[in-house]
Amino acid sequence: MAEVGGPGRPGIVHRLDLDTTGVMVVARSPAAYVELSEAFAERRIGKRYLAIAYGVARPESGRIDRPLGRHPRDRKKMTVRADGREAITDYRTLDVAHDLSVLELTLHTGRTHQIRVHLKAERLPLVGDPVYGEARLSTAGAPGGAQAVPEAGAARLAAGAGSSELRGANVLYRPGAGGPTGAVVGAGGEGIEN
Repeated sequence: MAEVGGPGRPGIVHRLDLDTTGVMVVARSPAAYVELSEAFAERRIGKRYLAIAYGVARPESGRIDRPLGRHPRDRKKMTVRADGREAITDYRTLDVAHDLSVLELTLHTGRTHQIRVHLKAERLPLVGDPVYGEARLSTAGAPGGAQAVPEAGAARLAAGAGSSELRGANVLYRPGAGGPTGAVVGAGGEGIEN
């Protein structure tokens, strides 16, 4: 697989932001790499995430369509900017308890820190996000031993229906200390679902 992907990233089809959880897509063959790369570029692969955020979304579901760009003073951060690049996130509330919401998020674009910045702009900062979040949650005495979790605590990839290569994709979730830390998706061949 050294012949496909970026330098030092054999088979890696798309990336994750630093210090976030989510899905890593790794092709197991050059043909799968080409097919998966094209599917991402043509947006035939949908990206859905689960996130825990402070507050209650109103309305319960909707679309966040706000352009994103570099923060004018802190170049490591992103912000909503009129002159930014198009960024679209759909959200749906799955559950609400104790002023916390479990949200399903569908990304239509893939901007840096998109989920984090969009939810902060909607006054729904992610629980446990050290950059864009807020330190509101005290886990002492929290119902069910709730803990702060980073970014999107779980992720699913919805492969587009146009490709048999993609329909056969395998997903492997690798649990980490704070929940799922990633998943590997490979087109073709055998895989593990967990």
